Amino acid sequence: MKIISVEMIKKLFPDAIERTYEKKQIVCHDGDKPNTVYFILEGHIKLYDIDDQGNEKILHINGPNNLFPMLYAYNYTKEIDGFYACLDKTRLLVIPITSFKSTVDNNHELAKTLMDWFLGEIQELIFRLSAMEKNDARNKILFALKSLSLYYSHREGSWMAIDFPITRQFMADYTGLARETVSIAMSELEKDKIIRRNLSKEIEVKVDALPISF
Repeated sequence: MKIISVEMIKKLFPDAIERTYEKKQIVCHDGDKPNTVYFILEGHIKLYDIDDQGNEKILHINGPNNLFPMLYAYNYTKEIDGFYACLDKTRLLVIPITSFKSTVDNNHELAKTLMDWFLGEIQELIFRLSAMEKNDARNKILFALKSLSLYYSHREGSWMAIDFPITRQFMADYTGLARETVSIAMSELEKDKIIRRNLSKEIEVKVDALPISF
């Protein structure tokens, strides 16, 4: 959902600096206290945590026209909780946090836009939680793919191509399932022609094979 436009952000923050990050590069570490806010021009960022067993757990994904880390920017946390890392090559606008806060306080249009954006983030979170509640691996993966296809894909005929690389390990980290379980379920979905890989190695999902609702 691209509510926040590039034009708006560049106009409001003309001194923002553009930076490029490579795939897997970490932008913010757990415990960081950055003095900046990031606006995504291109690419995708995952927010993840690491459990006591050393397993990565993906908490959220931010795509183009999204801002992060917003809980920290609004003082809901005193430091970054988790890690923000690039799922693919990513271009960011780096905005001083003091400038961001003062502009939000004094610009009604930006404040309203951010409110609308937050509501979209809540809706995505609800869809994600619904997918996580499914009991069997196949359905959990299907609903996870539906959530990803709603927010991070583009249409290719009767297929939806996910905009960033989807590996077995990514789906394990995203769903909380074991990698071996994900591998078996994904192989079955490919065999049933519900998912496939295109020439760009993107995962494509058959639109009419996805669950109708969450």
